[in-house]
Amino acid sequence: MSTLISSNKILSSKRELFILCQKMRDENKKITLCQGHFNMIHPGHIRFLEFARKHGDVLIVAIHGNKMIEDTVRNEFYSAEERTVGVAMLSIVDQVFIVEEDNLDETVKIIRPNYFILGAEFKDVAEKDIRIKDSINIIKECEGEIIYSSGDIRYSSLEFYEKKVDDLEKERKMLFRSILQKHNINNISLQNLCKKFNKLPVMVIGDSIVDQYCLCDPLGMSSEAPVIVLKELERKSYVGGAAIVAKNIHGLSANPIFISVVGSDIEGKYLKNVLSSADIDSKIVIDNSRPTTLKTRFVVDNQKLLRISRLEEKYLNEKIENKIIKEIRENIRRVNTVVISDFTYGLFTQNIIEEIINLSIKFKIKILTDSQSSSQIGDLFKFKNSFLITPTEKEARLAINDKYSGLEMLGKKLLDKSESENLFLKLGANGFIVFSKTENKFFIQTEHFPALNPNPLDVVGAGDSLLSALAVSLAADASIMEAAAIAAMVASVSVGKIGNLAVNLNEVLKMIS
Repeated sequence: MSTLISSNKILSSKRELFILCQKMRDENKKITLCQGHFNMIHPGHIRFLEFARKHGDVLIVAIHGNKMIEDTVRNEFYSAEERTVGVAMLSIVDQVFIVEEDNLDETVKIIRPNYFILGAEFKDVAEKDIRIKDSINIIKECEGEIIYSSGDIRYSSLEFYEKKVDDLEKERKMLFRSILQKHNINNISLQNLCKKFNKLPVMVIGDSIVDQYCLCDPLGMSSEAPVIVLKELERKSYVGGAAIVAKNIHGLSANPIFISVVGSDIEGKYLKNVLSSADIDSKIVIDNSRPTTLKTRFVVDNQKLLRISRLEEKYLNEKIENKIIKEIRENIRRVNTVVISDFTYGLFTQNIIEEIINLSIKFKIKILTDSQSSSQIGDLFKFKNSFLITPTEKEARLAINDKYSGLEMLGKKLLDKSESENLFLKLGANGFIVFSKTENKFFIQTEHFPALNPNPLDVVGAGDSLLSALAVSLAADASIMEAAAIAAMVASVSVGKIGNLAVNLNEVLKMIS
């Protein structure tokens, strides 16, 4: 949608607003009103506005003017005009109006909305909030309805069903380019960053997994029971979990130092051989009391039908624990970045966690934490004060028991509770949102990076490749937004492959150019 079309949605005066609303009422159309600063449009805003769109016939968004932004963070915000254009570009919004000073209540008197939609975070404080309490009273007097919601929570994207894949890809790449431009990132700066990856040491600690794909032909339904009958054609195995993080780091030309535990079995030998063949510096400890984690997926024509996991969920015994601690102590001084890939299978005992945290503080090492807990019980907050954490939205909501908050509030709560400096909130097909603390303690910088590949072949390993790219970039002293840009591209390449395959640097450089 062009800026010209979006500008037709922007009401420049209270008189224009009054005339429009009077016309809507004369036509018996119901008006819905939303309000906010909308500094950076992300999927959380889209959900909120889509929810508002379902109420009434006309959706009006009141944008907070610059003087309505608190003094402590005003300089961190885009201008009201820029924010207004951003909202007006959204097809779900009918009209946009800038509210100057603190006169939201005057705007509400003019609009007299049938529905006033506020984020879920306002529910318990709205009538005490000086910014909106007068507006709420006005709406009640007009017999309007006040609704608190941050929109429908979803863990899948509907865009694929609403737009052509080619159009989606173009749209996302345009958005990606605009984000880079906004942060003064260009092809040359990204290429120069990639040059720093060469032989850069990065430590990876975590649970090793073997991902196995059983490729099958469907034969039909069984006559014995209502089950699908498959004919096995071939089995393919790939390293996964923390091992593929190490392999991705190696593929990006850096030098991973990999510390993990495997069982004394065929899968353990396979994993060690793969890493050895790739010339990866592996400090793998054998634990005879547990099997190597194996995840087998049954696949027909690239469609996964079933996954079976063979794993052990128990803490390491003292002997194995001491071996892991010894490897960490002997190697951690070689790096400035440590990656934690935790699938909660028992590797990260309290002693190992404390050792990593203490050493990272002593040697000023960045810790990047990925504690998976969406399909198993986990703890996002094992590693307090991490430089960066990378949960999915589902993991984030489970971690703080919050089903209703919008994404922006969710991110701020997570940063606060984890005491981390940065958060990458993964949204699956909708990409990820970066939340980053700034020198201004009152302001959290946010940025939404879209998923660049709208039609992935296999999303297994997308999070692992993202984590790997962040680790290498940050080890090379990239800014958080430069690291996010590289990570978005690496994840895009990763999901274009069947199986959990490592991404190599040439693929990333090709995408940059």
